[in-house]
Amino acid sequence: MEEAQTYTIQSLKILLFEEQSLIADNYKNLKLKGDVKVTRKWSNPSNTSFGIFFDLIDSGESMRCAFWTKSKKEVDKFQAYDRKKCIVSCHLDVDKIFQNFQLNVKQIELNEEISKLELLKKQCQEKGLLENKKSVDWSSVSRIAVISKNNTQGYSDFMNQLQIPIHVDLEEVPLEGPQTASEIIQKIKHFNSSKNVFDCILLIRGGGNTTEIANSFDKIELFEAMKTSKIPIVTAIGHHNDTQENLFITQISDMDFPTPTSLAKSINSFVFDSLYQLVGQKIQATHQKFLTIMNEKQYKLLFDLRKEVEDWVQQFSNYHVIDLTNVAPEKEIIFLKNGKYYRQTIDLSDEIPIHKKELDKKNTIMTLLNTNNITSLLSVVEKEKKTNKIVINLCSEWIHNEKESKEFLKLAPISVNWKELKTSSRTLSKLKKQKQMYSHLQENVLYHTIEMEMFEHLQEHFKGEK
Repeated sequence: MEEAQTYTIQSLKILLFEEQSLIADNYKNLKLKGDVKVTRKWSNPSNTSFGIFFDLIDSGESMRCAFWTKSKKEVDKFQAYDRKKCIVSCHLDVDKIFQNFQLNVKQIELNEEISKLELLKKQCQEKGLLENKKSVDWSSVSRIAVISKNNTQGYSDFMNQLQIPIHVDLEEVPLEGPQTASEIIQKIKHFNSSKNVFDCILLIRGGGNTTEIANSFDKIELFEAMKTSKIPIVTAIGHHNDTQENLFITQISDMDFPTPTSLAKSINSFVFDSLYQLVGQKIQATHQKFLTIMNEKQYKLLFDLRKEVEDWVQQFSNYHVIDLTNVAPEKEIIFLKNGKYYRQTIDLSDEIPIHKKELDKKNTIMTLLNTNNITSLLSVVEKEKKTNKIVINLCSEWIHNEKESKEFLKLAPISVNWKELKTSSRTLSKLKKQKQMYSHLQENVLYHTIEMEMFEHLQEHFKGEK
């Protein structure tokens, strides 16, 4: 048995780097064709040295390349090669940091052949695959189909962020490789023929090498299957920059989101913002209806109370006393009755005896009534020997109604925000109080089932998450 060789990690890395360098020395003058896809640019702090890193892609295979220059103009000029089929003159080198092979490019020129990306784009335009996108009514979504792979970062991120009660049906596919597109096509057909009704199909994949993702997903046959799907297809693939021409499938889908996490958060907002607006409108309407009924009830109580009090105070005086202290004897008084005016000359010759105490009591009672000081009025009435039970009952009811109105006004129509409902027991408590207040006046047709059902829906959904 051959004896095992012993190395330190550092010594092994040095040895491997030396062996890679020896291999690279055998490939000093190369020419390769492929599609250029710029991945990163670099410059030193003084802008005297620049580096452009790109992938050279051909037939699904890619090679990492680097182009170094001291000219800013060369950097700007390089943009003309991005996403084009090019010919590069280069030599094989070893990246000292990552210790892997890369091509150091000396010269680059456009290849007259049409690039793979341009061909794909042209095919999509000719077939109308970029037009007539289907829409998703997120406010009524109840069941979604997901094409992804369980226990992957992208799918886990999506499910962890999704916070709405919704059915999610997952169909798994390989998310990279030659079988990816064909498997996705089969799943799209499966969901379209299912007995279940899906509101949308979500195509989810986490981050990775953009070139490898494009090699797996950017297929014309997959684009055609997406376009013929009756169910809207939504993509959330890779990183924030994996969009548009970096990943052409994002232009074909009916709707695209930068990442699986942003997709889940957007669905939360789409659904809950709509529900929040609906609940808010209903609470505002019910709140206003409550106040209207309370005000109408107060007005009616006051009207009935005035009639009863005016009849009751006649026991203190049958006269309607007008104070003419500041009116000269020779002046005439004009009286208004039933819409007509009558003239009367003041006559002070017929003086009559009236008990001032009783008259003052009548004036006090009427003043309290006219100023809506019903609490004090009730106190005066209750002290009378000949108690008027009708007046007492009307005063008590008016006071109780006034108290209820003020208590309700302190609540105000609250903002029903689903995020607050999750974390704030006080918000739920205020909602419960409003519910009680609304129910309090059932006899006045204030109670409306839909408001209570909406409240119960929110409360039920969040009761376990407080």
